[in-house]
Amino acid sequence: MVLPCAYLFVRCVHLVIYARPACDDRGLLRQIAVSWPSVVSGSALLITGAAIGGGWQTALYAAAIVVDWGGVYLTSRRGSWRIHSAAYFTERHQLFVIIAIGESLIAMAAGATDHPVTTALLAAGVLGVGAGAALWWLYFDVVSVLVEHRLDETRGQARLSLAVHAYGYAHFPIAAGIVLAALGVEGVVAYADSGKGLGGFYAGALCGGAATYLAGLLLFGRVSAGVWGPFRLTALCLLPAWLPAAVVLPPLAALGGVVAVLAAVAVTETWWYAELRRSVRPDHGHVAG
Repeated sequence: MVLPCAYLFVRCVHLVIYARPACDDRGLLRQIAVSWPSVVSGSALLITGAAIGGGWQTALYAAAIVVDWGGVYLTSRRGSWRIHSAAYFTERHQLFVIIAIGESLIAMAAGATDHPVTTALLAAGVLGVGAGAALWWLYFDVVSVLVEHRLDETRGQARLSLAVHAYGYAHFPIAAGIVLAALGVEGVVAYADSGKGLGGFYAGALCGGAATYLAGLLLFGRVSAGVWGPFRLTALCLLPAWLPAAVVLPPLAALGGVVAVLAAVAVTETWWYAELRRSVRPDHGHVAG
């Protein structure tokens, strides 16, 4: 019950604060007003599900996602939201990705709690950090800057539509992928010395999380720049194929395979898109973030 009530509180505070500087903007005030029904209805479903519990909670939570996200999408894609600074808008979402990856490293450390420091544990930690670094690179090296430039160049309804699709919805699988992959890495660290297979639960989270992240990046690039990343698409196919092996292999080998796929994509794209990087990052001596 704490989670849905806190969620409702945050959403209400956001809309109320948003309305204060919009007092002279009738279009923005109207946009805020039409956003309230989906926010309140979705939160009501969450609270009801928490109160009932059981299977109904899962069903009501799923309905809340449809009502909240669907309602906001329908009212926003041709709405009257304002984006005055493309750089500030994109930076907020970039910071969210950084925080999510940072939290994944904390989750990895949680998996090492109460375990003696061994070679296997240290190797799992190194591989976990490598996975986080690969996720970071795949987002920040080129694609985030490219989309920021695209958003800065657009105006009016085109800018709003790009923001809604790229940052409003394509970012959800990106964040979800980080969380799922972090759960898988936590399992690898926790059972690094077990000598047994990683198992379906943690292997599914590890491979599924990385695949979800790549799918989000592909969607992010598609809706913002109209392109598919061929190397990322290949990796997206390889990760589910690696899942059966990851289930039965020792935890370190399972994680090593995922890191190898992500690192291969990062290295290949760094070489393949070198010219594009120079064109979109002429004043960047290093990767932002």
